[in-house]
Amino acid sequence: MKISKFKKYISWNAISIIGYFCIVITFVFLVMLGIAMSGINIKAEIDEYYYDYIIKHIISPYISFYKFQLFLVLIFLISSVYENRYYIEKSEYGLRLFGNHEKVYTFFFVTGLALNFLPLYIIYMVTISWIIKFI
Repeated sequence: MKISKFKKYISWNAISIIGYFCIVITFVFLVMLGIAMSGINIKAEIDEYYYDYIIKHIISPYISFYKFQLFLVLIFLISSVYENRYYIEKSEYGLRLFGNHEKVYTFFFVTGLALNFLPLYIIYMVTISWIIKFI
């Protein structure tokens, strides 16, 4: 089953757009995390305060935002089932965007879908780096 066949659904296009929007939020998170981590290892006594601040004010809100993003994706996935039923009832194909530029549109569509899962890798990398620091 090709993932590009789902580009005819409005809900899947919304998921793709969410991926592009949330990647911007992810880069903002990474910049904030980089700035906050620049104060670590200056003095051993205050490292604990930096770690507490980073966890409480940067990582926890980001994880909450990412949970909300995944919740939105789940809602749109459920709505795509109903959208499919609607198209079957009306005997319609669905949404046709950029019919003249199908390959480029498919590339951006699939990239947007994949961007929804990029923050999982970033959270994984941050978690592993913190575990290594504590060991």
